[in-house]
Amino acid sequence: MLQKKDVLQLIELCKSGDRKAQQEIFNLKKNELFAICKRYSKNQSDAEDMFIEGFTKIFKHINTYAYGDFDSWTKRIIINTCINIYNRDSKRRENEVIVEDFFEEKEILSDAEYSYEELSQCLEQLNDKHRTIFNLFAIDGYKTKEIAEIFNISHDSVRTILHRSRLKLQQLLSDIDKNRRAK
Repeated sequence: MLQKKDVLQLIELCKSGDRKAQQEIFNLKKNELFAICKRYSKNQSDAEDMFIEGFTKIFKHINTYAYGDFDSWTKRIIINTCINIYNRDSKRRENEVIVEDFFEEKEILSDAEYSYEELSQCLEQLNDKHRTIFNLFAIDGYKTKEIAEIFNISHDSVRTILHRSRLKLQQLLSDIDKNRRAK
């Protein structure tokens, strides 16, 4: 793992267009950032598209990086890229009608532990909008009001989508538990 000063030196080299430094930054961040893209996409191909577009933006805008937390800066670019791609793609699809219903907080996970693959498979079964909103809230720590602004929908709609996502995930995880007990 590189020291912070080494990363800052690489960033400075990237700002001057050094291809080797860009490759080192890419190698340093690729696994972490690709994992984010996979959470926001419905398949490997879409995740790769998000990843490539996001990394292109990182290098295009690296001159604007102002020595804060580089990890947070790169994650923010990747997440915003994923959201922008989702919004761009969703405009091509029919608009989804969201019926607002009662929002109720419930725990998603039981006492069982689930593998990364199991959780990823469950998330992949949510539709694109629900998966993206759930990721923003549960994994990336966005507030429901921030998500409403990003998607230009009402706060109550975000809460409804989160509720439905939780119910779907609870059902999928319950199915995993049942399959484990049956073995």
